[in-house]
Amino acid sequence: MAAGLKDQRHGTGTIYGPDEAIVFKGNFDQGKPQGVGQEFRDDGTMVYDGNFVEGQRQGRGKLFSMRGELIFEGEFLANLREGQGIEYNEDGIKLYEGAWEKDFREGQGELFDSQQRLVFTGLFIKGEPSGQGKEYRKDGGVLYEGDYENKKRHGQGTLYFSSGEILYQGTFAENFKSGEVKKELWFIREALSSENRMEVEPNSVKMVRNSIRAIGKRA
Repeated sequence: MAAGLKDQRHGTGTIYGPDEAIVFKGNFDQGKPQGVGQEFRDDGTMVYDGNFVEGQRQGRGKLFSMRGELIFEGEFLANLREGQGIEYNEDGIKLYEGAWEKDFREGQGELFDSQQRLVFTGLFIKGEPSGQGKEYRKDGGVLYEGDYENKKRHGQGTLYFSSGEILYQGTFAENFKSGEVKKELWFIREALSSENRMEVEPNSVKMVRNSIRAIGKRA
């Protein structure tokens, strides 16, 4: 055995903190956690269960809350969430499933509400919807499809009635139709707001579209 290695941790073992609480148990190689292992907080609750490479979280693993609830399962690189993964709240409800980079939601992913209904699918940048995406109604129908920037509708996009008919198609800026007269589009915002999404009567479609055309001519 090479000099300096004979006293290093190797194989299965446990690391204890100053108060003799377990802070790590699992496999070691050349003094560092390597392979399957578990990390613990100072209060004894497990924070991570998964794979290690040269002492860092890397590969498949799970994160747990202080209550012991699973809050993430997926891939890690250099101690950070990186690759594909699923995020949960402390009640076990799935919040997000998709790509991660350097601990942020990054790339293609899906967001879910408290009932685990799909509410958004598309591209994420630094944790927020940015780029192409779709918003969904509670019944699963598409509400909006198009561009986002910092989780707001921004760029080219299309709004839909619950019937699937197009309500508006064009340019958005900061969630609103670019250059819109907001007072005259109160009907649209009321019909499609997240807190009060209501069925729009078919005979209202023509009225709303005419309002949009009139606004577009003045913009």
